[in-house]
Amino acid sequence: MSDLFGTTPREGILAAVGYAIRASRMDSSKWDPLYQWFADELGVGDGQRGGPVVGKLVTELKQIGNRCDEMAKSSPEYAVISVLGDVTPEHVLSAMRKRGRLPSLKAALFLRESTPVRLVIFDE
Repeated sequence: MSDLFGTTPREGILAAVGYAIRASRMDSSKWDPLYQWFADELGVGDGQRGGPVVGKLVTELKQIGNRCDEMAKSSPEYAVISVLGDVTPEHVLSAMRKRGRLPSLKAALFLRESTPVRLVIFDE
């Protein structure tokens, strides 16, 4: 299969995350390339928002709770979370564990901007 932006699957997912980072924060379609990548490369979902994949950008510590609540509303199986500034994957994971409202989540890929830093596989 071909990816949206790159010649390898890794390049494709990183390009999709980079697209979301560069897009306007108010652009509701900024994660659409990520959803399409999951559908094309992994056969997960139909490439549309609201499916089994969620993309989140966390730019400030005070946003973490809201982002966790947003994820819980959609019951995703896979999350791709890009953190910026002082936010770390550990901050987000801690909040996710405390809230405990993401039972459907199988895996979360954390990135520092568009660089992968941690992959978490959750027990079923």
